[in-house]
Amino acid sequence: MRISVVTDKSVQALLVAIFSFFASTGAENEPAKGSTLALPLPSRSIVGRDGAPGRSLRAGNAIDTEDESTEDRAFLTNVKVRWWLEAEKSDDYVKKALKLDGLKGEALTTNKNYKAFRYFVKKAEGYRLSKWYRHEYNTYQAWKEMGFVKITKASDLGKIRNTDQFRVYKRYVNTLDSQLLWRLEQGMNPPAVFVTRGPSEAELTARTEIMAEAGRSVAYAKVALGMREAPHPNKLKLLYGPALEAHEDFKFFKLFLKNKAPAIQGELSNIEKAVMMHTKGNGADTSVEEQVQLRRVFRLLAFDTPFQRLDHKLEKLSEKMQGIKSPERQSSRRRYTLSEHDTKCDHYMKEKLKYLATLQDEVNLGRELVTSKYQINTKALMTIYEQLGYPLSGQEKSRLEEVIWQVNDNLDGAISFDEFVNSYVRSRNDRSGLEPSEIFFLTCFLMFDKESCGRISLDDAMGILYLKYGEAMEREMEIHFGKLLDEGAHFVTFTEFHEATTKRLGELIDQQAPFARPNKFSKKL
Repeated sequence: MRISVVTDKSVQALLVAIFSFFASTGAENEPAKGSTLALPLPSRSIVGRDGAPGRSLRAGNAIDTEDESTEDRAFLTNVKVRWWLEAEKSDDYVKKALKLDGLKGEALTTNKNYKAFRYFVKKAEGYRLSKWYRHEYNTYQAWKEMGFVKITKASDLGKIRNTDQFRVYKRYVNTLDSQLLWRLEQGMNPPAVFVTRGPSEAELTARTEIMAEAGRSVAYAKVALGMREAPHPNKLKLLYGPALEAHEDFKFFKLFLKNKAPAIQGELSNIEKAVMMHTKGNGADTSVEEQVQLRRVFRLLAFDTPFQRLDHKLEKLSEKMQGIKSPERQSSRRRYTLSEHDTKCDHYMKEKLKYLATLQDEVNLGRELVTSKYQINTKALMTIYEQLGYPLSGQEKSRLEEVIWQVNDNLDGAISFDEFVNSYVRSRNDRSGLEPSEIFFLTCFLMFDKESCGRISLDDAMGILYLKYGEAMEREMEIHFGKLLDEGAHFVTFTEFHEATTKRLGELIDQQAPFARPNKFSKKL
């Protein structure tokens, strides 16, 4: 009888065939989960179709037997790592199979099987993501696979945001969004609703926040949230106005806009730098640096400050509403008050959406729009004065209307960008003191105080006075801030700066003929 001798290479080939067969069979027989494209990530443990723990596929004998050669051990290790990846084994399972359980520190890292374990850990996450994507998992399935089934309220998201499981879920969401975006760019029709409507408010909230953080466009968010008219074979028509506000998930769209604002601001800063370098401003009387600063300050006064003020109102209103909603305060009057607050909140939110829409339009168009769409009003001036630490009395608040009127050439009660720049140039070039200059000095102060903290250096103040008074700067510096200079001060607050410049402007006007003082009647003529 002839006995066939089986070589090591034959064994290796046989093992490869066996492992490949089981791996491919497991992958092919597993039914797809979900009906919409999605890419969830399961945890490292095996989960069955019904959510119960699946069977554990035991690996064969230990990898590093005494009689195996180094080459054979390496070969078998690679095969088994692929097996474990296909079977979605946990880190602990693989550690134990590699005889690494219980090892720590140097004892772990110097073990001959540690390299295989590191390779497994590195590949496992991407391997699972890829598998989920192939089987069309949606994000809610990923949410469940990560063990977040019991996280149903948005208020509970803080418990999981910093976990490794949430990081994996987030990675899967971003992968799906990128795939949908690619499909849209290729002219393919997206699913009717891409964001999964699972039973969890928390998952939909997290899904929306991740979309905003990634900087997805407003148009993309509408597509993903299903905010479009009935699918058309050749056209994608998104919802706007009342139809958008009536959508069942409009609150999530508002959440998207709220969370996206910081990302938009970051994009805008880059756009503005490029735009400013190609903008000549409103006349040859302003340098490129002045043009950049004038646009920045105008944006602060006409857009950023009112936007922040609106946010502050919404926060305060939210706090009041929480108090009104408490059970012990649910009287008929309280219910009426709650309705009033809801109306106010809706009004403020609609106003905020207009600001956010402008930000998104700027990003989409690649140019700034604030200078052509917004104006500086009394409330904005009042807010920035208070922010800079200058308290306003009732009389001074009404005086701000006069300040705006002085530079408001078309008499509409607000300062446009053209009026803002023209006023700056007139005030800068005026040496007599007759030209209204309060807006000019506020603008100059904000040019140096970029964080609006209410303080600049005396050197910066000297630069402002040089801009205004030219060669007479040293004399004006002594008149304005002589006391601070004598005290050896290095900084001047906005209150000190404002009071000094206002006092000096009054002195210069008093030195002129009485008819030189501007008044409303002469302006209207």
